[in-house]
Amino acid sequence: MVVFSSLALIALFVSLAFSYLSLRGAGGQSSSTVVGVAWALILERPLLGVLVGLFFVGSPMLQCLAIFGLSVAFLRGNPSLRWKRVASLIEHLHPWCMADVFLVGTLVSLIKVASLAEVSFGVSFWSFVVFVVYLIAAYSSLDTKRVIFSLHQYVD
Repeated sequence: MVVFSSLALIALFVSLAFSYLSLRGAGGQSSSTVVGVAWALILERPLLGVLVGLFFVGSPMLQCLAIFGLSVAFLRGNPSLRWKRVASLIEHLHPWCMADVFLVGTLVSLIKVASLAEVSFGVSFWSFVVFVVYLIAAYSSLDTKRVIFSLHQYVD
């Protein structure tokens, strides 16, 4: 879980830094980033933009950080009952982590756009794919109910 979550975090930070995709057609060119998508929505529809940033980037990043911290605590051999809240947070955040939905939504919308313009995926897109894969692998390798049960063995 440490490897999956750390690789996911690295891939997420790379995806935030570079171009997500570029569109070229009808004499014009446009490029966007993950942060740029949320920012553009914030300017047009503030609530929607904040929700997009929160559910597509914020919540998955928080879940990934929580998985990483919990894994490191267990590897060091000193988890305490206080980590129970982190394990519960991971479980509660899971339905709200929509990075995979963002990825699928991008691909579905590009099917329509591909006939109108030339689409180029940037470094950010591919690193976001890696982020989603490793986040899913990290969450899938974690059994939060078992972790909470085993945390009761440790005394603060």
